[in-house]
Amino acid sequence: MRAVRVWLTALGLISAAAVASPALACVPAPDAFERRFEYEEQQLREATLLYRGVIEDLRHDPFGETTMVIRRTETLEGRGAPDRLVIPWEYFANCARGNLHPAVDLEGEYADLPLVRNGLAVTLIGRPEHVEAPWDFIILVDGAPDSERVLRRYAELKQDQ
Repeated sequence: MRAVRVWLTALGLISAAAVASPALACVPAPDAFERRFEYEEQQLREATLLYRGVIEDLRHDPFGETTMVIRRTETLEGRGAPDRLVIPWEYFANCARGNLHPAVDLEGEYADLPLVRNGLAVTLIGRPEHVEAPWDFIILVDGAPDSERVLRRYAELKQDQ
């Protein structure tokens, strides 16, 4: 009986470790770093929607999960921007695009990244169908160093189309 209990305990610990591991974590393509600008450019070309919003209802739970809502304040281009976009905790496990993810994950580690808080302005680039999978939006935080670069490249690509 004791052997069964030890075995079940070990199995339980292994299962708990597996659940706690980043099983849902983003696993980018092997060449993702080398081709990051190529991938980004492809996403920018395919985008049909550009809008501004502000972060609301930002929550950090005791387990380290972050959720928020982005409320649209202005549509700059395209149709189909939602009034409110819910950013679930899964956003951070699905290879999210843009710099919102690093700004949340690296809070305080890089002086260049602004503090993510309620009221922080963001720009979203994507397609209307990304509402169902918000990690497919490119979400750029105001004040982050690469936000202006991405927006300039978006404008260049759209001008060429």
